[in-house]
Amino acid sequence: MEGRRVNHSAPKRNPLYVMFLCLVAAVFVLLIVVIVLGAKLGAAQKAAKGAETQIEELQEQVKKLEEEKDAANEPDEKLPGEDTPAVDPNETKEPDTSVSDSKRKVGWLDLTGHSEVTVLPEKVFNEYASYYTTAGVNLRSGPSTSYGKVQLVDRGTKVKAAAKEGNWTFVSVGSKFGWISSDYLSTKPPVEVTSGSLSRT
Repeated sequence: MEGRRVNHSAPKRNPLYVMFLCLVAAVFVLLIVVIVLGAKLGAAQKAAKGAETQIEELQEQVKKLEEEKDAANEPDEKLPGEDTPAVDPNETKEPDTSVSDSKRKVGWLDLTGHSEVTVLPEKVFNEYASYYTTAGVNLRSGPSTSYGKVQLVDRGTKVKAAAKEGNWTFVSVGSKFGWISSDYLSTKPPVEVTSGSLSRT
């Protein structure tokens, strides 16, 4: 009888078992990677938090330094009444009669830049009218003798009238504007006289 042949070849492994082992190994490697990355992320978060704390501390220090600097620049506290000008109870303060440039246009008449005019006319002509002064007369900044003098206008001077207020006429004399009493204005030039005229109004 022939003897039995012994098969010495390695036993065949189940493919499913091999795949299972590979899967377990992959999961193990992935777990190690996750653990390492988590540790690094935690360290980075701690470092960022520490840096944020340092920045806040620096900001607080800068704020304190600025407050100390402002306190050093503040003037010493004054005593009540110190450097306060004395007020005269009998003194009366004159009202501000100046007119802003934004309101210096009445109809077609634009008085912007003419600071010598403190009262704007209410009745404006349609256009300039020519008049002559019948005597030496003062050009004033308002329609009464209580207003200041702008300049003296000689007798026979031709002026351009633009408006009227009561018995006063608003005129331009050269580059100046102001008010002249209507009693000293005429549409015709005055007759020549030998004696000089006096300043009026």
